[in-house]
Amino acid sequence: KETLVERTGIDVILAVDVSRSMLAKDIVPTRLDKAKLELSGLIDRLKPDRIGIVAFAGEAFIQCPLTLDRSAVKLFLSSVSPNLIDTPGTAIAKAIRVATAAFSDKDKGSKALILLTDGEDHEGNLPAEVRRAAAAGVTIFTIGIGTPDGSTLPDEVGRAKKDRQGRIVLSKLNEALLK
Repeated sequence: KETLVERTGIDVILAVDVSRSMLAKDIVPTRLDKAKLELSGLIDRLKPDRIGIVAFAGEAFIQCPLTLDRSAVKLFLSSVSPNLIDTPGTAIAKAIRVATAAFSDKDKGSKALILLTDGEDHEGNLPAEVRRAAAAGVTIFTIGIGTPDGSTLPDEVGRAKKDRQGRIVLSKLNEALLK
């Protein structure tokens, strides 16, 4: 039987950075694992709200569309990993664009984007995308995960990743960008 339900919550998109830098261990066990743990707790506290997930690295896509089903959101959250996206890097602007498009146009004041990342951005064009999201009524909250001192990244076999010159790659939290 179809029933009309009046909803009073807001729409929340969780944009989760799944780039390789999220495998850094300056946050135990890894940045990504800690992010998933914290977001799982947040999902439990967002009772009347619809929640969706956008996963991003060098590209971004909707991992879970907006839903009231907490179990489904947690299931999708548990499956986010760097293996989801083949394109390397971190494109925060693309994540904001995909998340903004996932919201309904009719709800102007009830859209929140929670962007969880270490702040390493390889694409640029971020200020323009932030302005477009604001014009669409999306409020962006950033959560930085990582430390300013940073950490090494694991390569494919678990050793410290090196650049083309043979130097060990460090990944650091970019607080300035996230502010």
